[in-house]
Amino acid sequence: MSELRDPTQDLPVKLFTMFLRNRFLSLLVSGVTLLSVPFFLSACGKKQATTDCEQIQVRSGKRDLTVGYIAPTSGIFGIGDESLLVVYMHGLGANWQQPFSLPWRHTYADTVTHFKPGITFMSTQFGAGGKWADEDSSNDITNSINAILKKYPSRDIVLCGCSMGASTALSYAATAPEEIRRKIIGVIAMYPAGDFVELHEKTTTALVRSALEQCFGGPPDTEEIKKRYLDMSIMPKIEKFPKQTRVYMMSAKADATIPPPLQKSLAEALKKQGVKVELEEIDCGHELPPSHKSFAKGLNFVLTKE
Repeated sequence: MSELRDPTQDLPVKLFTMFLRNRFLSLLVSGVTLLSVPFFLSACGKKQATTDCEQIQVRSGKRDLTVGYIAPTSGIFGIGDESLLVVYMHGLGANWQQPFSLPWRHTYADTVTHFKPGITFMSTQFGAGGKWADEDSSNDITNSINAILKKYPSRDIVLCGCSMGASTALSYAATAPEEIRRKIIGVIAMYPAGDFVELHEKTTTALVRSALEQCFGGPPDTEEIKKRYLDMSIMPKIEKFPKQTRVYMMSAKADATIPPPLQKSLAEALKKQGVKVELEEIDCGHELPPSHKSFAKGLNFVLTKE
């Protein structure tokens, strides 16, 4: 006959086994939760990053302009320091804050200031009353640059911008006062237009066409108004573009606002003038700003010395 066992004798073993099983499950759930957090945050990505900056007010004509900037950091014992000022020009409907909030999660301001020690970054408001491409706008940019150079002297300047800001950056590089123009070693132009008359004709975005007409006093149907369009475009004065200035241009393949042919013709015209140009074509439309990776590639290109 088999020996009868007291069921209570197995109770401690069962309790211990249950404890281990529950403990294992708890640790497993915790581990999966921790591992899933980065993927969750990455997948959501809905909170827009912002980059802290300092601000100054700059007098330009009868107006005070806000300039946001990030002061240069120092490398170890000064190694790797750059004497460089990067100037951002905002797009239509935006303001000086644009590069401190776009693109999401990795802003242009962050990309610049983490690229190398010693780079000063600035973004200025320019233009007033819908006039973003005229002599007053150019003076706004000049006064803002000079104010930052006074605080942080720099040997070299890189201009950058998106859409209308990119178009303005290219035009300004050709017409800036000589003491600034000779410092400009590069332009990062995201979705630019080289000819505002052609842009007025080919854009499918009513807001852009309206903004051009507001800026220049109407559609380019008369010689007088057409001249205003062309005076602020880079293409008619492309021979004035500084030969030492390298240009990294970005073109959105599905762009109906500033169609890709405008960037391609502009890139070819610059190359014919002996300017070093690289054109990156991006699979997106005008509404999506280029990524921080594309912006970093642009920095790398314009800072390359041959």
